[in-house]
Amino acid sequence: MALLNPWLLFPAVIGLLSLGSGLLLEQASGVRLSGALRLPAGLALVIVVGLFTTMDAPTASLTAPLVVGLACAGFLLSIDRRPRSVNWSLVALSLLTFAAYAAPVVLSGQATFSGYLKLDDTASFLGFTDQVMAHGRDLSGLAPSTFSELLRLNIAEGYPVGTFLPLGIGSGLTGQDPAWLYQPCMAFYATMTALVLYALLEGVVGSRRLRAAAAFIASQAALLYAYSLWGGMKEIAAAALVGLTAALVPIGVEDLRRRPLTLIPFAVAAAATLGVLSVTGMIWVGPLLLPALVALLSGARGGRRSALVAVAATAALAIPSIVIAPEFLRYTSSNLLTASERLGNLVRPLRFIQIFGIWPTGDFRFAPSDLAGTRILILVCAAAAGGGAIYALRRGAPRLPLVALVCIAAALLLDVASSPWLTAKALASGSPFVVSLGLVGAAALIQSGRGVEGAAVAVVIGGGVLWSNVLGYRAVWLAPRSQLVELQHIGARFGGDGPTLMTEYQPYGVRHFLRSMDAEGASELRVRPVPLANGTVLPKGAYADLDRFRYPDILVYRTFVLRRSPVESRPAAPYRLVWRGRFYDVWERPASGGPSVIEHIPLGSSAGASAVPSCGVVLRAAALAARDGGMLATARTPDPVFASLGGGTHPRGWLVDQSDPDLITPDGSGTLRTSVVVPASGTYAVWLDGLFLRRVSLSIDGRAVGAIDESGGLYVELGAARLSAGRHRVSLAYGDPSWAPGSTAPSFTLGPLAFTQARAPGPVDYLEPGRARSLCNQSLDWLEVVSP
Repeated sequence: MALLNPWLLFPAVIGLLSLGSGLLLEQASGVRLSGALRLPAGLALVIVVGLFTTMDAPTASLTAPLVVGLACAGFLLSIDRRPRSVNWSLVALSLLTFAAYAAPVVLSGQATFSGYLKLDDTASFLGFTDQVMAHGRDLSGLAPSTFSELLRLNIAEGYPVGTFLPLGIGSGLTGQDPAWLYQPCMAFYATMTALVLYALLEGVVGSRRLRAAAAFIASQAALLYAYSLWGGMKEIAAAALVGLTAALVPIGVEDLRRRPLTLIPFAVAAAATLGVLSVTGMIWVGPLLLPALVALLSGARGGRRSALVAVAATAALAIPSIVIAPEFLRYTSSNLLTASERLGNLVRPLRFIQIFGIWPTGDFRFAPSDLAGTRILILVCAAAAGGGAIYALRRGAPRLPLVALVCIAAALLLDVASSPWLTAKALASGSPFVVSLGLVGAAALIQSGRGVEGAAVAVVIGGGVLWSNVLGYRAVWLAPRSQLVELQHIGARFGGDGPTLMTEYQPYGVRHFLRSMDAEGASELRVRPVPLANGTVLPKGAYADLDRFRYPDILVYRTFVLRRSPVESRPAAPYRLVWRGRFYDVWERPASGGPSVIEHIPLGSSAGASAVPSCGVVLRAAALAARDGGMLATARTPDPVFASLGGGTHPRGWLVDQSDPDLITPDGSGTLRTSVVVPASGTYAVWLDGLFLRRVSLSIDGRAVGAIDESGGLYVELGAARLSAGRHRVSLAYGDPSWAPGSTAPSFTLGPLAFTQARAPGPVDYLEPGRARSLCNQSLDWLEVVSP
């Protein structure tokens, strides 16, 4: 059910809301939308309505009920309409497109999302969704946290939220966390893009089947599909809405002579586009409004009034975007255009030729292994697109060439005036329309009797697009669902028990799942300073053991959510373990009462939490405790035993870290064999540090101990085994890539492999200052001076 609910229930709910809203839009405007445009137009109306209701807190909670009511009204008002015959090509197009975008997650067998390592924007988008659905753009009353800082830096600065409204509405109506609906929502947007492309191809591709096939291929233009593997929901939503606006745009005075209300669907689509892209969307919407503006300026008979309605309706429906425009433009100019942000998560500016939708490589930021061959494929697509544009214009179907030209011009403008980061987004959103023109060129050859040549061109373009996406599918990095589910559970169980600190870089925790705990990440957006003992602050993405942070600065946090680890220090004396999962421990101190920490003396190192303090350190702590009438507190955390991964036998090509033989980087599947010596008999938990997506299996002395299919980094417990004192044979198998999603994702360093005697954390020991010498020769996690 964890997989079925997001992928069946969510698209059904949003599909019905979009269909009902599309029917209502038809009734209000008097326009009979084509079957391909009814759902995308209804989705645009859902977004526009949500933009108004989420402008302020009092109306934000009304968003979902209002949308449901409007959709129901659409169905009721259209109840007497006789349904047309089913367009099975359209049905097949919708199902196949949705399946293509669903494959990287559904075929993994888990309800998760893509782009976990590539971009952390998804965590921010989930935080935006949480906020706008509950409180709109009103940030008052938020306690200091990473979540509040995220919203202050984005929502308060006019960040557009139109993309996330269907996600939030679907989350509220299905009862599913938006994290597990994120990928289905992207697949739904991609399906809307395919439907819009189908409508734009009408008039130039006669056969329904060929039209559906062309729309199916074009909706998966390699750069757009690659962005979906990054979690790029905005780029897919922008493609669908820009295409919808073009499909509904009035062309020439004749279209403008119709009743003014018939232009309302166009205005809704344009306003929804601005809701997704903010005022920068005018780069696309503005040129599409040109026919109406020309009619206004020329005073064309019969068209001036309608043109005025089109412009005025777009402006009225775009009021939420207009209101936030000054803040958004100020934010964009001061951040996204700065030298430090120009590339974003790119490694270099993208090549402009990637707009042609063919780029056969696992990571779109890098060049394909056969760049010369790729250029030939792109040249075929470009030539066919040119021919397709001429053919469409001759057939009196200018909308597809118009939107492709607008998208190319927008990307060129952004390339000159903004940053490679924004240009890349424009290239991704515009690529389906350019690929569509290439397929129109192939269709033109087929429809003119040159079937062999046309089929060859179609195969080249389609094959190039699909092969690019297969490579992307195999290199995708999926989020570790099991770890995130634990965070979801912790956030629900301990909501209100803040403020909370996480010492690992986990944006999905502090920006979304733990928001009710007022969580902050030590290497994330912070309101409170969380310095290390040396006074520096962790850089973004870094991790540090709790004992490396400066006391008493971290004692302000009531709760710690810490990754379980064989080398993690126990929190200070006032904290107790209140919950334990496979990946996380939750530590809390009482809301009131309990000892207070006068001084905390960390011990240990990166190889273990404990060390033997010098007697001088112990006696100085005892003197401080005696002076202040306090006591000494200590914790004992046994250090692990490590197995050398580089010292055993491993497959050829695996790389041993030259500076640390406990670390190794696998190159392909295989089994590593090594050994470990444990000092005493007992039950040992076995831990592996590293980042991996393939299945890792552990055997000891020929007996299977455990396995795990995913790791988001840091240590993870593979299993536990009863071992006698002495040496034991250890086997670590790194899984076969096969054709599973992410099967060719990059390999990262594995290790160390650590063994600890499996038990719960020990209690804190308290001593009178006079007994301090008994600690001089003992291995301790830390030493504290605490109040009585």
